[in-house]
Amino acid sequence: MLSPEVLSVLKQSVPVLEEKGVEITKTFYEILFERNPELKNLFNLANQRNGNQAKALAGAIFAYANLAEHPEQLMPMVNRIAHKHISLNILPEHYPLVGEALLMALSKELDIPLEHGLIQSWGEAYQSLAEVFINHEANLYEENDNQPGGWRDFRRFNIDKIVEETDEIKSFYLVPADEGGLALFKAGQYVGVKLDIPGHPYQEIRQYSLSDSPGQAHYRITVKAEPGKPAGMVSNHLHQQLSGGDSLMISAPAGDFILPKAPERDVVLVSAGVGVTPMMSMLKTQLQKQSDISTTFIHCAQNKEKHCLQQDIKDLKASHNFACFTAYMDDDSGDHQGFLDQTAMDKFLADGSANNNADYYFCGPFPFMVALRKLLLDRGVKEEQLHYEVFGPTLSLAA
Repeated sequence: MLSPEVLSVLKQSVPVLEEKGVEITKTFYEILFERNPELKNLFNLANQRNGNQAKALAGAIFAYANLAEHPEQLMPMVNRIAHKHISLNILPEHYPLVGEALLMALSKELDIPLEHGLIQSWGEAYQSLAEVFINHEANLYEENDNQPGGWRDFRRFNIDKIVEETDEIKSFYLVPADEGGLALFKAGQYVGVKLDIPGHPYQEIRQYSLSDSPGQAHYRITVKAEPGKPAGMVSNHLHQQLSGGDSLMISAPAGDFILPKAPERDVVLVSAGVGVTPMMSMLKTQLQKQSDISTTFIHCAQNKEKHCLQQDIKDLKASHNFACFTAYMDDDSGDHQGFLDQTAMDKFLADGSANNNADYYFCGPFPFMVALRKLLLDRGVKEEQLHYEVFGPTLSLAA
């Protein structure tokens, strides 16, 4: 437990973190990688270049400064980040390296010596938070390692087959290379995929949602190629360089964006683009349950040709009773044409799955989720009924 004096210093530092948080975190990453270049194997360097990682870390530090005297309120953030850490195989020995770089960055950007009381207080606070993460991650590693078919670190998987879902999205069916058991996962979780890319000096790790239901003889990831500038290094390598029989290194399933084992309210699943991947796992899992809970599935895409995992939906509709709707931007063959708006939601949720009667799970491009969150709040849906996954560094959807 932090002393009242340290808590007071953290509170007093909130204004400067609001003003200089992103600059501090950019300097932090520069120092961290300069002193420990091997850590570039653990970080998504594309997120360093576009600034998203610095913004996310600044937000986390700001949240910690605000909530350090109420540690129980920090646990949702800790849990979310800890799951990401175990997908990267972050270990206890990494934390001192990070703490050292953070304090040096604070000293440099605030133009005060490392011996200053503010830096010393943040050092004590960081050590306390690091212990929380290390203990929580140890429990997650142990949970993964001890379950049937489980493991820690990375495990080699073979690509059993590749299915082309659209002209830019492929599904990769993965089976353990050691022919051992396959751990169950929770619908909505992801795995870390680690690749050595020829000509690239560092290993790259990316998280991809598991897009099939638990309990299969395979894991499935569904990946969109990213040919733009900057190009998606790992996604494009998967698309262009790998084929059936090739292998990948995979971390154990992780992630806290999950469907409850027994939902208490109706379930509304909303996705856009390749954000359908965790939602498809949730949909398949929910439909397998004997439950009176109604399920509504809404997917948004550019057009029918860009609609990913259509065959899965056709198969599910043939054997299960659930409400299913599509919204296409430039195609009138769906249930709505244009952006998902209140008119569309009125039509899609006419069966009563609205407001206090439902929990909403959604995933897609960041602007889509920002707009959807606002749309749902405007409908009277409460914040605690909203559950979402952000690809990449966690940024707030609040506009």
